[in-house]
Amino acid sequence: MARNSPEKSLRSKSERLEARISPQNKDQIIQEHEIMVLSRKDQEVFVEALFNPPEPSEKLRLAAQRYKKNMGVVSAVNR
Repeated sequence: MARNSPEKSLRSKSERLEARISPQNKDQIIQEHEIMVLSRKDQEVFVEALFNPPEPSEKLRLAAQRYKKNMGVVSAVNR
């Protein structure tokens, strides 16, 4: 017995979800899943992180190097 591929499984799930969505409630469903409502404190934390991001840790630097090596990414600095 052959197993379903992840793509086929995802497609099947997507088709089942689409069948349950009526034209009347599709906009509401999209809005509920795409819009994030943040408290005032969460907004401040988010903006602070955008304007003053922390320095990447050594672990993150190593992960980025490993990713670039595995993906064949050449940075402008290394050219």
